[in-house]
Amino acid sequence: MNKLHGLDGQKPKSLNARLFAYALAGGAALASATPANAAVIHYGGPTLDTAGSSFNLDLDGDLTTDFTFQSGAGDSTATIEAFVSFPAGGVTGPLALGAPVNATTTFATSSPYKLAKAFVDSAGVVTSSSGPYAIAPNQYMGLTFDIGGVAHYGWARLELYGTGTPEANGLLAQGQLDIRLMEYAYETNNRGAIAVGQTAVPEPSTLALFALGAAGIAAMRRRKAA
Repeated sequence: MNKLHGLDGQKPKSLNARLFAYALAGGAALASATPANAAVIHYGGPTLDTAGSSFNLDLDGDLTTDFTFQSGAGDSTATIEAFVSFPAGGVTGPLALGAPVNATTTFATSSPYKLAKAFVDSAGVVTSSSGPYAIAPNQYMGLTFDIGGVAHYGWARLELYGTGTPEANGLLAQGQLDIRLMEYAYETNNRGAIAVGQTAVPEPSTLALFALGAAGIAAMRRRKAA
């Protein structure tokens, strides 16, 4: 029958010794899998606001607009709409906090992309709306954009608010969906994945702890099965 041996070819003295050996190997592998130059750039304010018109977002500070958020009168009477446009890349529908944004994420790449459409009554009050984004705070969007022709991934936290001032004929004189960009982040590593809400790259010590937990569970299962 085969016997379990340690990384140095010697038989471990105990289960703890085996777990420690597995953790070292797993932590080293995970740490080496994280590029040394990987970083998450996070922006947390001040808030960017369309205020009835638009604002441009240059994620990486290269003086090139990556996304333009805009709002105004809709395509039919008494409606107001919100859009995001982009020269390259794409956006997602609403994502949950912690959701991965990476090469396998489904992005809408047709620009402009409609965030929401709202209907207002004669007093300018929003009576109903259609998505994919709701007229509500704390909504998360996945982003992809190019740096040097290479895809990068990020996320943004948005808030949408609806107001409007219809004219007598039912058209909006100053209707708007107010888009507020509260914060965003992106991964600087080429094609590097990021989780919605992530603001930093995990330290190697954190990765090693993950490896220790995974190794412990796996080893305990093997011991019980033996």
